[in-house]
Amino acid sequence: CFQLALLLYLISLKMAIYTINLYLKYPHSKIGFANSFWYAILGAQLFALLTSPADCRGWHQGNTCYSFIQRNIDVSLDRVHWTTVENLFPIALLSYLIGITFYLWNIKIARSQ
Repeated sequence: CFQLALLLYLISLKMAIYTINLYLKYPHSKIGFANSFWYAILGAQLFALLTSPADCRGWHQGNTCYSFIQRNIDVSLDRVHWTTVENLFPIALLSYLIGITFYLWNIKIARSQ
């Protein structure tokens, strides 16, 4: 469960390293990207983090994992599953990955003369 949240952070780190690498590779060029992608990616990352699985107690008995937001809001041990939030994680992760793909695809490098 924790591995999925770690995957989100590793993807973000890879995106940041890629952008910095472009700035170092083309120091005299203008590298452009849409700022709106940053806000969309940040929102999708936050959405994916809040809905990500955090507590998988009872998972072997067929229960679903509790979401990160549910684990931090409801601290009692006999909490009820928020199935809507728990089922949104794959959608949140997919929207985050699509956002990163569009960001990387739309980077423009204008070489200065």
